[in-house]
Amino acid sequence: MIDGFSHASPQVVDSLYFTYDIVRRDSNPDSHDFISNVFLLYKLHGSIDWMRNPATNEIEK
Repeated sequence: MIDGFSHASPQVVDSLYFTYDIVRRDSNPDSHDFISNVFLLYKLHGSIDWMRNPATNEIEK
């Protein structure tokens, strides 16, 4: 699932993550073996555990 949040700690939201995809890497760097069943989750109204960091102005989970 790609939900727009980074995979670092703290997780921050960035719409750029919705342009990413997940691929399986093998010995051939030119192959694009996309992982099946990946979906984009657009949650329009936020959540109770999301907060804006006043120092960075980023939304964190």
